[in-house]
Amino acid sequence: MVAVMTHMVDGTRVSFRPCATHEIMGVRHEMLRPGRPIETAAFPGDDAPSTLHFGAFALDPSGAERVGALGCLTFLSAGRGGVAAWQLRGMATSSAVLRRGIGSRLLACAEAHLAAAGAEEGSLPVELWANARVSALAFYARQGWAQEGEVFDVPGIGAHVVIVKRLHAAPAMADARAGAL
Repeated sequence: MVAVMTHMVDGTRVSFRPCATHEIMGVRHEMLRPGRPIETAAFPGDDAPSTLHFGAFALDPSGAERVGALGCLTFLSAGRGGVAAWQLRGMATSSAVLRRGIGSRLLACAEAHLAAAGAEEGSLPVELWANARVSALAFYARQGWAQEGEVFDVPGIGAHVVIVKRLHAAPAMADARAGAL
């Protein structure tokens, strides 16, 4: 099952969907690696067959996507502590649309996709984890993620902490679609 959602954001229809790596590199570079070469926005595992990328894309009045992602995130199949898990990486929202609900909707879309896939495969609960920037902890807490462990430094990037979430059932897709157009 492919999770695709469409919402109105400030009068513009925005599509939240799985995508290819190249579709999200612009916003990932802009927000996560500003002032550095674009190659630094490519992460190990981006091209692995099991890696899932999601993006938020503005739609024009005809329904066609405008060029460039408004937001992005990636889930890498990366076990943790001997348990199968998905690592959230590279989540960002363009500075032009910060604090308008794009990040939370994008994360809900991706989580719905993972929960539905886990239900289809009989592999619920789905374990999620991330090394989150400390400055983003309040955002993740509002999305149901919990801090695990102490703050640590990622050289050249800043203070981070491990966060975790467990998806128990596929109804997250129905919840994520509430309010969809």
